[in-house]
Amino acid sequence: MVMYGQIINVAICSPGDLTEERRAIPDLFVRWNAANSGISLVPEMWETGSVPEMGDHPQHILNDQMLATSDLLVAMFWSRIGTPTPTAKSGTTEEIREFIKRKGPKRAMVYFCDKPLPHGPSRINSTEIAVLNDFREEMKHQGLYYQFKSLEEFEREP
Repeated sequence: MVMYGQIINVAICSPGDLTEERRAIPDLFVRWNAANSGISLVPEMWETGSVPEMGDHPQHILNDQMLATSDLLVAMFWSRIGTPTPTAKSGTTEEIREFIKRKGPKRAMVYFCDKPLPHGPSRINSTEIAVLNDFREEMKHQGLYYQFKSLEEFEREP
């Protein structure tokens, strides 16, 4: 008898400053899937889960392509809020809000990285840090989020 497990598509959302963490997610899911039979987590990332399309703002196209098929959302922030869109402070914040509107808040997980910020004036934007801190404060009033200080800690925690 062949038994099939449940596939859970997980939208992975973040600004461009968490490349190491984003690269680690597929391997993290492979390890999780190997340890947990019956359910398979599949990362949905714009890098691998989107296709070229014209006719709308790029963020709206990504929302339609990725969020429609995702069952869960994992959003991560560190030193950037991200690129503004026509309707939100950033693509990542828009993805969170759009996902919650479509699927509900209990399926969205938000993480903030607390490792030291990158050094140098060309790598830090104090205005963006302030917007990110405001967003973090806003999230405190909308639910629970998780903080991590290293890639290893992120890989270990829920």
